[in-house]
Amino acid sequence: MSEPNSVRAAAEAIASNPKVATAVATSTVTMGAASQLEILQGMLAVVSLSVGILTAIVVLAIQTIKLVRVWRAWRADQPEPMEAP
Repeated sequence: MSEPNSVRAAAEAIASNPKVATAVATSTVTMGAASQLEILQGMLAVVSLSVGILTAIVVLAIQTIKLVRVWRAWRADQPEPMEAP
């Protein structure tokens, strides 16, 4: 495997981990909330809070979709669906 492909594969593995995505969302929301509480000033506060909330919503949506897929497979007595390569 070439170097760019291995870096890309590592980045995809990290990005698909729900713990990492949740940590990113939590940290950005925390920074945005701290900024709104006048610990920090400026538009960066609003941007950070917005990015954190958007990331949290995306992570929640992805995890909900995965849960529904596994639930349907379990109810139909089928093996768990595999993720696309």
